[in-house]
Amino acid sequence: MNEFRTLLSKLLRDKKWTQQKLATELGINQSEVSRIFSGRRALASEAFENLLGKLSAEHATLLLQAYLRDKIPSSFAHLVEVNPTGAVCAPPENKGSKPEFPKVMEPKLRRELVFLAQLALSSPDVRKFVALAYKLLSK
Repeated sequence: MNEFRTLLSKLLRDKKWTQQKLATELGINQSEVSRIFSGRRALASEAFENLLGKLSAEHATLLLQAYLRDKIPSSFAHLVEVNPTGAVCAPPENKGSKPEFPKVMEPKLRRELVFLAQLALSSPDVRKFVALAYKLLSK
């Protein structure tokens, strides 16, 4: 569940940025950046949006996808994929055919689907980042 931090570290190395440079670019303290990399703190949505705006569309999309994948509990990873637009959707079972819900749903599957729906609807960050992905890709 740390794909985002791993990718962010790689991007910093590629850009030859230090944590201090990242902090300056985002307008936050270097200690905040350190806490983000250690997993003790999440990157604030405003700072994340600012960071995405400083990256190429390809890097911004990859970072956004990593962030969204990290938000999906591992027990639900088999139900969800994050596509290149940053949207969260059910993975296609058969290419070319639309997914169908079973007529009778297993209780476990029902709980998983309800959880995913609640996650998507209750998280303003997820909604904000999905909207941001569409905005970035429509440029």
